[in-house]
Amino acid sequence: MSLCLNLKLLKHQADFFDLFKRKTPVPFPLLVGGVGCGKTFTIVAAAIDMLISYKGLPGAIYEPTFPAIRDIIIPELDSFCDAYGIMHYLNKQTYEYHTSLGTIKLRSMHDPNKIIGVQVAWAFVDEIDTMPIDKARKAWERIVARARIPLPDGRPNIVGAATTPEGFSFAYERWVEKKSIGYSSVTGKTKTALEAGFISKTYMANLIESFTEELQKAYLEGEFVNLSSSSFYYGFTQDNIKKTSIDRGLPLNLCFDFNVNPGVACIAQDRNITDIRMIEEIYLEKHSNTKEVCTQIKIILNEYTNMDVVIYGDASGRSRDTRSNMSDFAIIEEELQPFFKSFTFSVPSKNPSIKDRDNAVNKVLQTNAVSIDEKNKYLIRDFRQIIRKGNDMDKSNIKLTHISDAFGYYISNKFPVMFKSLHKKPRAL
Repeated sequence: MSLCLNLKLLKHQADFFDLFKRKTPVPFPLLVGGVGCGKTFTIVAAAIDMLISYKGLPGAIYEPTFPAIRDIIIPELDSFCDAYGIMHYLNKQTYEYHTSLGTIKLRSMHDPNKIIGVQVAWAFVDEIDTMPIDKARKAWERIVARARIPLPDGRPNIVGAATTPEGFSFAYERWVEKKSIGYSSVTGKTKTALEAGFISKTYMANLIESFTEELQKAYLEGEFVNLSSSSFYYGFTQDNIKKTSIDRGLPLNLCFDFNVNPGVACIAQDRNITDIRMIEEIYLEKHSNTKEVCTQIKIILNEYTNMDVVIYGDASGRSRDTRSNMSDFAIIEEELQPFFKSFTFSVPSKNPSIKDRDNAVNKVLQTNAVSIDEKNKYLIRDFRQIIRKGNDMDKSNIKLTHISDAFGYYISNKFPVMFKSLHKKPRAL
């Protein structure tokens, strides 16, 4: 660790620094850790330390996407530099972060094929395990190949990483399974940050409440656990299949995914997060459209027109249409609003990630909060048969995923599993 910065590091952060600062350095160090354990801070601190050690030699920080650069790395760099009195500014055209110590190139891994033309002395990679494993492999190979400016002291170029573990994905494959020469890792736990006073007990309690046991092992303990088992909806069991019926005292939730083959929707209700009822599904095969789905809903709910209705669904339905010059949500409003007592939309401006939907749905399934009537055979089929492909769901079977997507938009909207912002003040952990 550089004495110039006088960093106050948690043990796992100090251990990460030791991997590449020791007399015989580890060229490819990894910090794998839980939510809030200071991974991003560690990446930034390590980058500034490298600028101090090799002044004038450029380095790079890589994020999975450009929004992550904008929303995560740049604010952390700004806070760090302000806290330590380091002059800095961002060139927004080139995404080069200039400091009085040197330059850090900020790059996205979204398209590994575009990781070209970058030559640096060192690099650090944030949250690489959130990428599909094939893309992560390709991005890592290109990043390593471009950290090739010789260091004046003859030490190896350092390419380090920090990530939350996402099952047995890229980080596990490269640092654990292959046990490649030059690769070594340390583990950070969320509770370490709690004990040091950098996150609150309330924040920790919220995380524990939000995560299943397996997710707690991964996202709080930093452990590699089987999040990418053959079943995508690993929380589903036979216990979720229970008789349901419409409760006239509760609103009806109509949940949509927009397709023409099949056309789908779910009819559900909930009293709270512990009592969610999947009552009936609409699954129109062949070439259907949103209007036909709405017609089927009116047939099913013909006796319940005096009820309140809330609409959930795929946010892209705001602009996309199926055989019409109207958006899907406009069609729903035209077809269904006159049919019910009251009618409201609960649709976000953009869809949650597949990971967020996965976590939310599995959470309520695993806690046995969801009752799915046995007549919902297509949703039950999805929950039983959809498998994982890397970090995502396998959509190669065109008959699967549509009805569970509709259900997932509802659950992830109303009962999300969220990583809440820490709202940290500019300081070192």
